Amino acid sequence: MKEAARASAAESRVPAIIAFVAVGGLYLALPEKLIVGPRWLFPAIVASLLVPTVIAHRLGDHRLDRALGNVLSAVVTVALVLSLALLIVALPSHQEQPLELMRSAAALWVTNVLVFALWYWRLDAGGPHAREARTMTCRQRGQVTRPSWASVTCKMLRQRARSA
Repeated sequence: MKEAARASAAESRVPAIIAFVAVGGLYLALPEKLIVGPRWLFPAIVASLLVPTVIAHRLGDHRLDRALGNVLSAVVTVALVLSLALLIVALPSHQEQPLELMRSAAALWVTNVLVFALWYWRLDAGGPHAREARTMTCRQRGQVTRPSWASVTCKMLRQRARSA
């Protein structure tokens, strides 16, 4: 259990938490016509999923952390897609002022970038827990590598050291 706690400290979750909070804030900045449901609902859902995710991570329950994180990312993605659909519908109907539509489009674009980054962070190389578990140090030249490349990299460094 202590090893899991030490391994989980290797990759900070703070940037992901900040990104989720930023997505919730950007959603609050959208006009009423581009929001599904009450204005408070989406940030409440994000907070109600984010808090247990952080707690599960702190307690070392990586399965629950991973599951809640995936659900949270999916909820944010669905909210983004629905808001984009409402924006697309609002464009030809001239329901909003042009400047308001441009601000909303910019907010949704930033949200899209954040959502993509969150999914990439969650899925890249098996996710944060898998990356932490696989991280190892190659003794030659102090390079940090992943196991899939570690043996190849270490062999290449050894061969270069021998030939030099």
